[in-house]
Amino acid sequence: ENTADLAFKVGDSVFHSHKLILHAQAPDMLELAEQFNVNTPMIIDGVEPNIFEMMLRHVYGHNIPSNKWKDHGKAILTASGKYGFTALKIEAEAWCVKNLNLTGANAADELLFADGFHCRDLKKGVIHFIINNCEEVLQSDSFLKLYESPVLIKEVMKEMSNAANSKKRKCDEL
Repeated sequence: ENTADLAFKVGDSVFHSHKLILHAQAPDMLELAEQFNVNTPMIIDGVEPNIFEMMLRHVYGHNIPSNKWKDHGKAILTASGKYGFTALKIEAEAWCVKNLNLTGANAADELLFADGFHCRDLKKGVIHFIINNCEEVLQSDSFLKLYESPVLIKEVMKEMSNAANSKKRKCDEL
């Protein structure tokens, strides 16, 4: 804190950082914070202080404990994407892909989430789930939300077509 040249205000908490560390580990965040310093903290909105603290500690080389990932994985993903912690966003997306508990009832919501936060791998995983569980997903109330995004419907249909063509080719080869 004594050597910090940057501060962030998150709720009632203030976190100190070093521009040099952000330059090396989170350059997109540094670009957002360039006009701020320790006397004029950057205001961080839409993030709980404990989430921001984990993000900042990650930039300084600390791992996020597995129980924190379980409790806050999606919050870390959204906040790291919003504030330019690119490496952490990639790590958070990988965690979500591996640990997301998809059901027919939540698959459409998760697809909209993945699309909204530009999570390509998460989106691919959810679409794969939808293809393999389409009857259950189609019966869910959340599926109706996909009608608001013709682009997503088109992507799901394209992947369904690709999967069907792949199965057909395998059958033809036999």
